[in-house]
Amino acid sequence: LMIESKFRGKHVSAYAVAFSRIDFEDTGRSFIFNRPNFNVYNITFGQLFVDLIGEVTVTGKKKAKGWKSTITYIPMTFFQKVQQRLVKGEVIDPSNNVRLLLNGRWNENMEIAQVKSVTEKNKYDTSESREIWRKRMPPADSHLYYHFTTFACSLNEPEEGVAITDSRLRPDQRLMENGLWDESNVEKLRIEEIQRERRKLGNDVKPAWFTQMYDEFSDKPVWKYSANYWKCKEAGNWSKRPKLW
Repeated sequence: LMIESKFRGKHVSAYAVAFSRIDFEDTGRSFIFNRPNFNVYNITFGQLFVDLIGEVTVTGKKKAKGWKSTITYIPMTFFQKVQQRLVKGEVIDPSNNVRLLLNGRWNENMEIAQVKSVTEKNKYDTSESREIWRKRMPPADSHLYYHFTTFACSLNEPEEGVAITDSRLRPDQRLMENGLWDESNVEKLRIEEIQRERRKLGNDVKPAWFTQMYDEFSDKPVWKYSANYWKCKEAGNWSKRPKLW
């Protein structure tokens, strides 16, 4: 995810300039979508917080061609607390009819309602809303772990049998995980010096498992899985992978 940012005096605005794609292989449906922009407030004093803003457009491809959804992140106001973090959206079919309405808060939950008919005043008669997503509450001690979720905290846990280039095996990272900050900084500098020397000699490491190409729908550069990582992991054979540290 690539980000561009601008400092606006009292806050920083950030813009996501990349896109995302999801392929559902069992149904043959694909979707591409952008990410919302966001503002970071109280960067100099006060409690730091983020607000998502802008519009996300989800566009169906392949067997989902013609379907689309527009989701709007409503900017917060400092005077109307009830409007904080609101999200509204609609799902439109290939005939340009609104089929579903979305409503919720991006940090709490999302509800969906089916459109049964449209009144003369362009108002929707809908079925009863049903909740399709709700935030899982973080652990009680999450404030000790940067308010990460349990899943996010688990992503850096060691795992046996992974590639020797797996970032979880970086010695500086493991030292930091164990609270050895000074030792971690020394190791980090050593690894960065190895990287600089490798680039100077023209021996920079090339991606082993992914190939850069252009996405067929957006014509933007993407990285696509292209090698047999899982076969190497099953065999425990990493002999063709370079040593990075």
